Amino acid sequence: MSVNGTVDLKLREHQKKATEALKILDKICKKHSIEYFLLAGSVLGAVRHEGFIPWDDDIDIGMTLPNIVMFRSVIRTELTEDFLYMDRDNDRYPRLFGKIMYKNRGCIDIFPIVKTSTNIFMRTTQWVIRKIAFKIYKQKLGYININEKNGLRNKCKRFGAKAAAFFVSQKRIMEIIHWNEYRFEETHSDLYLNLYSAYSLKKETIYGAWLSPLGTVCFERDNYPAVNNVEAYLTHLYGDYMKLPPVDERYSGHEEIF
Repeated sequence: MSVNGTVDLKLREHQKKATEALKILDKICKKHSIEYFLLAGSVLGAVRHEGFIPWDDDIDIGMTLPNIVMFRSVIRTELTEDFLYMDRDNDRYPRLFGKIMYKNRGCIDIFPIVKTSTNIFMRTTQWVIRKIAFKIYKQKLGYININEKNGLRNKCKRFGAKAAAFFVSQKRIMEIIHWNEYRFEETHSDLYLNLYSAYSLKKETIYGAWLSPLGTVCFERDNYPAVNNVEAYLTHLYGDYMKLPPVDERYSGHEEIF
């Protein structure tokens, strides 16, 4: 839907393809006992709009690391030919989470939900390391985000990442990224992070109690797994989540990369 309330037919058609992709993913996950759950804007859309946020164009889901390992092992062979799964196993893919694509446009983002420390300092180091490693990773691929602001601070960050990328191999960067994801996996912490989200560390800290057991939400007329305390989760992430944003902020903000 456009900002003036009219239906964007091309967007709506893509939303239908994304919903089709979700149904396929749900079927694959049930077949292999893989646990996943809707996240962020998709939970918000389910609660506030009973489906997509009208101006959104993809679906956000999360999986804990054991589940995402299993998912990666089956998705490429079981996904129907209409769709393409991409993640960092693809040499030129500039993201650290997976995507299901349709005609070069994202349908579903699959985010790794990793365990994190109860110690705020250690939790912050996990967040900062991922930000630095991701910037170096993108430099190794020669990727430039055309939506990134061009201020002095961002220019300095890009220069630092480019300099670091000269001395660090892509293999080594991936080893650091993997270590950072798994560093608290064997701890008794009941906190998780959506590590590759664009929101803040505080907002993307997820309480284990929200994930066990999972609840459900109705999204585009079907029920799907989600956090069990939707109100607490959405308030934590968005504040007054039932309030619509200003008209000039009603856009997806997603950058297509292929």
